[in-house]
Amino acid sequence: ETEFGQAEFIVKKIGKKWGVAVGFVPPPKMKFSALSKDLKALDDLNLSGMALVVATSDDRAFQTATIKFPQEGFRIRKGLNIAADIDLTELGVADLIGIRSLDVLAAIGPNPRQMALAAGIDGEFDLGDGVLFGNIRFRMVPAEASLALLGTITATLDKSRLEFTGGLEVAPRSAVFSGTMEGSWNEPFGTKGLVVTDVALELGMSFPPPLPTIGIAGKLKIGDFTGEVAVKFDSAVPTRSMIAVAFNKLNLLDIVKSFCDPEVAKSIPKEMSKVLNIGFKNTDLYLAPQATDIGELHYEEGFRVQGIMQFWGLQAYGFAELSFFGGVEIKASVDTISLGGVFTLSGAGASANASLYLKISASAFPRMAISGAVQLLGMKIETTIAFSEKGFYFKISGRIFNAFACSLEVSGKDFKSGGNFSIAVTLEADFLSVLKGGALGTIKNAAEAATRDLAEARAGLATAQKEVDKLNGQIASMRNQVNKEREGVLRGLRTAERDVATAQGKVNSLQGQFNRKNSQANKEARKQVCKNVRYLWVPTPTWSKPGKGYWRSHRVCVPDPAAQARSVALRADAGRLAAQKVLATGALKTAQLALQAAKALTTFAPVDADFRIVGLFTALHTATAGLTVADEFVKTTKDGIGAVATVSDLMEKFGLDSLLVIHSASFAGRLGACSGGGVTLALDMTFMDKRSKMALEFNFGDPLSGAKALGTLLLPK
Repeated sequence: ETEFGQAEFIVKKIGKKWGVAVGFVPPPKMKFSALSKDLKALDDLNLSGMALVVATSDDRAFQTATIKFPQEGFRIRKGLNIAADIDLTELGVADLIGIRSLDVLAAIGPNPRQMALAAGIDGEFDLGDGVLFGNIRFRMVPAEASLALLGTITATLDKSRLEFTGGLEVAPRSAVFSGTMEGSWNEPFGTKGLVVTDVALELGMSFPPPLPTIGIAGKLKIGDFTGEVAVKFDSAVPTRSMIAVAFNKLNLLDIVKSFCDPEVAKSIPKEMSKVLNIGFKNTDLYLAPQATDIGELHYEEGFRVQGIMQFWGLQAYGFAELSFFGGVEIKASVDTISLGGVFTLSGAGASANASLYLKISASAFPRMAISGAVQLLGMKIETTIAFSEKGFYFKISGRIFNAFACSLEVSGKDFKSGGNFSIAVTLEADFLSVLKGGALGTIKNAAEAATRDLAEARAGLATAQKEVDKLNGQIASMRNQVNKEREGVLRGLRTAERDVATAQGKVNSLQGQFNRKNSQANKEARKQVCKNVRYLWVPTPTWSKPGKGYWRSHRVCVPDPAAQARSVALRADAGRLAAQKVLATGALKTAQLALQAAKALTTFAPVDADFRIVGLFTALHTATAGLTVADEFVKTTKDGIGAVATVSDLMEKFGLDSLLVIHSASFAGRLGACSGGGVTLALDMTFMDKRSKMALEFNFGDPLSGAKALGTLLLPK
């Protein structure tokens, strides 16, 4: 007998040593805290049929004779060993598994804190709505005030049978099972392409009735990314079950390849892969048959990925709706981006942020766009930004630098740097009007000034020409006067020549008459009366033979008195003629002297050598030199104004407005370089009926100066 009741001693040699075991049945009111404060939790338990064995060594061979243990093969360990029947109703386990009491065993060992009451429970228990609990082992650790049922939970979640091994922590009116699952959960809730591995289960139950709410944690791998999975299964309202996965980062194309029909991925053109290079970070992936909550978190109905999206230098928060056959539809709110005042992307209307829309499906070409408001070059316009393999692109219309209407096209490859944006701006009618007006004003002023200069030059030329013309007239007049004077002298010469000719003719006539008279006198004087006396034989000059020759008569002649008288009379007439000839010859000589004197007067110098004309030529030379200077000045002025003279002519003929037509004005470049307002305009224009293209340096901060510069460029240097 002991203070704990009747005892049984066993002494047994174990190996080379002796072992001692003492078994006894304690009194009903024994306090375990008397053995150790770590066992205080057993003081409040309703234990019956309890037996205790204290052993000096571990050995299955200890067999008690008077004390019976509820389980055969109970191994006595060194230290304190307990066998008892425990009432489960007070622990809340009875309602869970339908067993009121349970035979338990415990080996305290050298350290009471390590004591654990344990028992095996046969059978499989239905925890409600297809959740089964089997292979149960009861376990209670008094030092930790913990009670657990270890075993296997089999749960059927959306037609998927899952088996978890773990423990059930029991409270008076509830229990929570925690365990892990071997293998993989394929296509949870019918989600094709989704596989959950390394699953941990948390099963919460309340009773009665025992309808569990199941929470599962695990891992999900998508491409090169691995996420943490959480699953909630509400057995009371199964449609409020859901699965959620948390990823530190994720890629859109991996999502498409993992959760969508392969045809969806195949439908994405190769060039669009770059466009769809969208990364997710701090991402949640979840599947909810209907809207549900986990704690304070709310999940909308559907299969979604939501989180922070990063692409093209932008960051957005949104969600992707996933469908195996339908593809992916993304809606997101894009963070406002502001690049040093050069470019701003924000929300449109009352929305603070721009919105992103992306649709990928097997039946249509992927399309991606951002709707919002962009602010650049003094404009803030709502627009839609499109994306392609070449980059992003949008086109807007507004008033550039709050001044002129234009259409503007923007493209780029990254929103991180507005300076790298490429822009193309086409300016509209109001700008063309201002540009044309300023240019025409400059042209008009230059044309009027040139016209005045040319008019003054031409007036000087006209004055010089008038002076030259005047002197030329005076020279012509003086030449006429000199010629008239010389003609008078020549008339005298001709008179003298006529007088000489007349005198010469008279002398010649008298000489002829004298000669005729004298000849007649001689003829008359020679006249005789002749008679033939006889003939004489005269040999020929060529006679060579006797008897050759001719006969010639022999005449005898004597003067004729009548003829002699006429000869004397003729000679008397000849004498008178000779006297007249002498007088005529004197007159001839006088006339010849007069002619000689007249000829002396007609030995003229050139007309222009006349001293009076020489003086005029001197004045003309001076005037001509002035005319040449004036003419050169006119030419220089014309050359200087070039087409301005033509401009003036056209202004007078057609009007100022017709001189210049600006068909278009545009500029292109990097947004950063153009943001200050200084650009190079590309102009297509017609000036003076000639169409051409030209570049103009222009600053929108001072448009009038730029317009005047255009006018200056159009005029010749």
